[in-house]
Amino acid sequence: MTEQQYQAYELIFFSLAFAIVVFFHFYFRVEDWDWLLLSGILTALLGLWLVKFIPRKINHTLTRLFNRKVISLDSAQEDHLRKELKERAAIWATASGGLVGSAVLISFIIKNGLPYPAAQIPLTLFEAIGGYIVGRHLGIMASYGRLGHWLKRQGIRIQIKPGYPDGAVGLKPVGDFYFFQAMLLALPVLYLFLWWLMMPLWPRYEAWRNIYLGLLPVAITFEVIAFLVPVWFFHREMQKQKMQLLREADVLGQEINDVETTLIESQDPAQRELLKDRLSFMTKRYGEIEHMPTWPVNAKTWRYFFINNLTLILLPLLSEFIKMLVNPLIKIMNKLL
Repeated sequence: MTEQQYQAYELIFFSLAFAIVVFFHFYFRVEDWDWLLLSGILTALLGLWLVKFIPRKINHTLTRLFNRKVISLDSAQEDHLRKELKERAAIWATASGGLVGSAVLISFIIKNGLPYPAAQIPLTLFEAIGGYIVGRHLGIMASYGRLGHWLKRQGIRIQIKPGYPDGAVGLKPVGDFYFFQAMLLALPVLYLFLWWLMMPLWPRYEAWRNIYLGLLPVAITFEVIAFLVPVWFFHREMQKQKMQLLREADVLGQEINDVETTLIESQDPAQRELLKDRLSFMTKRYGEIEHMPTWPVNAKTWRYFFINNLTLILLPLLSEFIKMLVNPLIKIMNKLL
C-alpha cells in the first residue's frame, strides 16, 4: 500500500466516523448536539487533510536547498537521499503508530477492566485505530524533525550563504517547513483556546473550562518544542560556521582600514575608482558576515510565532487575573446593597 492510498483510507475512516456521529446527532434536537465532540472531529479531519502535505513539503524543502547549493549533491545522490529519508520516515511512522495505538488500547482496558464490556468494544477499536493513525503522523513529523542530525550522520555538509536574500543565509526553507509542522500542532491549541472562550455560552461545558485551561499550556509547549527542537541543530551549525567566518571578517576589517588609508593618500583618479570598488565589495562582505543570522527563520516568522503563542498564553492568564480582582469586589458590593 502506498502512502497516498494509506492517507486516503485515513480520510475515509475519519469521514465515516464524522458522518456516523452527525447522523446520531440528528436523532436529537439541535440544542442537544454535542458541539464539543463534533468540532473536535472536524479539527481532527482538518489536521488529517493538512498532514498529507508534509511529504510533499519536505521534498520541496530539499529541492530548494539543492538549488541554492546549501546541500551540494549530484542527481543520483539527491535521489538516494530522498529515498532513504522516505524509508526512515515510514519506519518511524509504524513504530510511533503502534506505540500510540497500543497505549490507547491499554488505557481503555485498564479503565473498563476484564472481562471487557461488549458495549465498549466499538468505541475502543475506534479510539485505538484513531490513536494509531495520529501516532503514525507524529512519527513522520518526528523523523523529519531529525533531518539535520541525519544529514550529519550521512556526512552531508550544510553550506550557509552569508548575505543570501532570504534573511536566513539560504536556510529559510528549513525554517518554513518546521514552522508548517508546528502550525499543525497549533490546531489543538486553537481548538482548546476557542472552546475555553466559548464555554461560558454553554453551561453544559462549564465544568470543562478549567480542564481546557490546564491543557492549553501543555498543547502550546508541544507546539513550541515541535518548532524549536528541529531548528536547534541548524542554529548550532549556523553558529559554528559564523564563528569560522568571523575570522575572515576580522581580516577583512583590517584590509578595509588599509584600503581607506590608501584611498585618502591616493591622487590617481583611476586607482581611486578601483579602491572604491574594492572597498565597497569588502565592506559588503564584512557586513554580511558580521550581521549574519544564526537561526534558519526570518524575522517575520519569528514575530508571527511568538506573538501568536504569547497571545494564547496571556489572554487566559489575564482573564483569570481580572476575575480574581473583580469577584471579591462584586461580593463586597452585593453585601453593601
